[in-house]
Amino acid sequence: MKILIINLDKEKDRMAFQRRQMKRLGLEYQRIRATRAQDVNPDELAARSLQWERPMRAGEVACLDSHRTAWQMVKDSKKPALILEDDAFLSSRVPAILDLLQNQVDAHHVTLEIRSRKKILAHTPLKLDASTNLTRLYQDRTGAAAYVLWPRGAQILLDNSTRAAGLADAIIAAAYQMSSWQIEPAAAMQLDQCEAYGIVLPLKTTSSIGTSSHDKPSPSGAFSAFKFKWRRVFSQLRMGLRQLSTITKANRRLVAVEIEDFQVHITD
Repeated sequence: MKILIINLDKEKDRMAFQRRQMKRLGLEYQRIRATRAQDVNPDELAARSLQWERPMRAGEVACLDSHRTAWQMVKDSKKPALILEDDAFLSSRVPAILDLLQNQVDAHHVTLEIRSRKKILAHTPLKLDASTNLTRLYQDRTGAAAYVLWPRGAQILLDNSTRAAGLADAIIAAAYQMSSWQIEPAAAMQLDQCEAYGIVLPLKTTSSIGTSSHDKPSPSGAFSAFKFKWRRVFSQLRMGLRQLSTITKANRRLVAVEIEDFQVHITD
């Protein structure tokens, strides 16, 4: 399966980490040059940054565009691919998992990732092999660092993000048209989650998106404030209805993880 790694030119340490990780796992990959905030057309940025539940920073719009580049590549290739952000830390089981997923025809999207938050997952998983489950994922909240995407899923995400911009992980989480699934035990996490799971941090990172208030648009007027508030309320209502609709077949819980699957990267 093709592996696409999204990486900003300036993040050389992260890319070096990914090269070492891919070598350890025996995986081939293709680097995608991430879109920079300054690459986004100013007129487009002004419009798109105001389409989500709050004003988006230029770096957040650029991050979405980087994922859209990967989604377009999946759509064009007509084959599934593993899409990684450059701070994704993978377990030793990923090569075997990719082999198992290669011929899954009913999935549009499979996340390998955990991020210290509960998800709405089906009661009954599918067994991929003796140690790996594929569990239907009805509601995620965050995480776009490590996921397998099929062409149909790529088309859905491209369509949804064309209608309205948003954080990349929010676009994915809100795409209820997709058949989304979760690998269990989880096989990936972002580097900033390692300490939360008791894993020695292999590389210290900071956000590439930026948090400066100067990078954030400041819409004025009561109407603009109302629009953002309404979008947040609508999103929460939508998630609430999603949970109610799956109450007989799913529950909200943490994803299982085997810490030993990640420790091998540090000691080898």
